[in-house]
Amino acid sequence: MQKALENRFVKFVQNLAFAVAAILPTLPAYGAVPDIFVQVGIRPQMVKTYPEKIQGHDESDPQIYLLNVELGTLTSDQFRKLRTYFRNQSPVTYTPGKRYRLDEFLPPVMQALLGMSIGPLDMSSMVFPKNADGEPDHFFAENLMLKSGFSDYVNCVGTAFETSRAIETQRGLGVYHLYSPGRIDASEILSNRRFFETKSASRLRFGDVLHISDPSSADENYPAMVQHMAIFITKDIYFEKRDSTAKDPYRLVLIEDIQKRLKRIFDESPLIYRHGRFTKTGLAQLPPKDARGFLAGTIKEMLSAEERAAAETTLKNLSPQIQNAVWKLTTDEIGLGGGPEYGMSFVERVTIENEGGRTAIKASPETLSRFIRY
Repeated sequence: MQKALENRFVKFVQNLAFAVAAILPTLPAYGAVPDIFVQVGIRPQMVKTYPEKIQGHDESDPQIYLLNVELGTLTSDQFRKLRTYFRNQSPVTYTPGKRYRLDEFLPPVMQALLGMSIGPLDMSSMVFPKNADGEPDHFFAENLMLKSGFSDYVNCVGTAFETSRAIETQRGLGVYHLYSPGRIDASEILSNRRFFETKSASRLRFGDVLHISDPSSADENYPAMVQHMAIFITKDIYFEKRDSTAKDPYRLVLIEDIQKRLKRIFDESPLIYRHGRFTKTGLAQLPPKDARGFLAGTIKEMLSAEERAAAETTLKNLSPQIQNAVWKLTTDEIGLGGGPEYGMSFVERVTIENEGGRTAIKASPETLSRFIRY
């Protein structure tokens, strides 16, 4: 009897601990989070603007804003400390009496992307293989999501992954990939300690990654599914692509507004908030892989020889402007549908460069035409 009571008590404590672990991460210890502005004696002014073109398309976020953080004039010591905190990657220089903004200190990749969004690919020139009747064969497209745009999204996960890689490995300059990792792929990387190290609030530094997951989505096969990701700037401010549509620009955002939006989406259900950073091994996982090997492997069991041949023909006859792209096959692409689904995630390369102290996105005219500035 005594043993049974002890076992029941132990089980109760374990269940209580799990419940607390699921709830507590929704309330991060923000008092312990480093605040570079307090440390250097700056009182930034937060200015929200609301571009008309991006309002009203998301019920969970009725007023989408862009955030400008004005720092005012700085002493040379304040300037130096800010530049050091932001990894000395920005080309910004010190000028006495100048009124500075936060974005001027961010790495080139962030400077180039802020206020920009990405529209869908123009796939009108795509060539489909012909069927026996000589008509375009859409079987492969319809079944692997090619016809509707190749999942040519850029989501919050791809933004956090790729921005982190650019900052950590190439000082924010050089190749940058536009892509949309599936939630399952992302969650498996973030739950693997070889790839991603969780950090406590007091140990956060600029460039660390916030990932927010739903504990109710975990089971014996998959970890808790990531629902949103953003890059830590300082105590209250993050860098994100809010969602995957053309009306979701790269932006600075207040953490309280990230939380409010997700509470509306998940109807107050507890979410897990974790911060961390990629290991060197993890960073090596982030560049997308070529999907053609996958077509010859895993997907071999899904398609007949004729269908595989059609798939290869489709890939070889894509629009000329995207011939240099990379493809990645993912599961549960951007969380759509129930359970694993096979889909193509289109991956496009651009280059982030400095031009006379200003950052810019370099790409083909066709690719640049996809970018929208708000």
